[in-house]
Amino acid sequence: MSWGTTIWHEGDDGQGDAGPFPSTANLTIGVGSLTEILGKLSDVTKGADMYEIYIANPGIFSATTVGTGSDPIVNPALYLFDVSGNGVFGDDNTAAGSQASIADSSLAAGLYFLLIAPSGHLPANGNTLIFGDLTNTTNTSAPGGTLEITKYKETGATPSPADSGTDYEIDLTGVNFASPEPSTVALIGCGLAALAWGARRRAG
Repeated sequence: MSWGTTIWHEGDDGQGDAGPFPSTANLTIGVGSLTEILGKLSDVTKGADMYEIYIANPGIFSATTVGTGSDPIVNPALYLFDVSGNGVFGDDNTAAGSQASIADSSLAAGLYFLLIAPSGHLPANGNTLIFGDLTNTTNTSAPGGTLEITKYKETGATPSPADSGTDYEIDLTGVNFASPEPSTVALIGCGLAALAWGARRRAG
């Protein structure tokens, strides 16, 4: 990855394919604003990619899917989870069509997990759907962050239009990278070490 960009490509920093759970999510690494995530689902019906992001400015936060590349995604859903993996929001279709969008100004700033999956491939906790069956609906669900994602279920109506694409772009506002890039971490470490050394000198 070229540090300084505002775009995260799935697998940057050698992380490989973004997994479907917080423990296997891509940790977005960089400095400042994160404006786009670009990736590819491994399966058009049961694929799911999760990314850890930092919502820095909830007042303007939004995440919106776009079909892109040579095999653009047609009918995705977006889900947002808190840092513990508990469901916060889900959206299947926008009012304008079969892409998905999340926007909410009431969130607290902090780390979150953003999930993209095909419509009808639904996050669940055991046998309970975390967001209900949003397949092909235009409703945004807010279950209050009480259920942690543990699996996926296929249920409800058949997604329409059937998703035949895998390449996606997620456009973001109000979002930063979840973790600073390595050189920034090193600088912070050096700064803390210098402060500690100065404190020891003054104490001596």
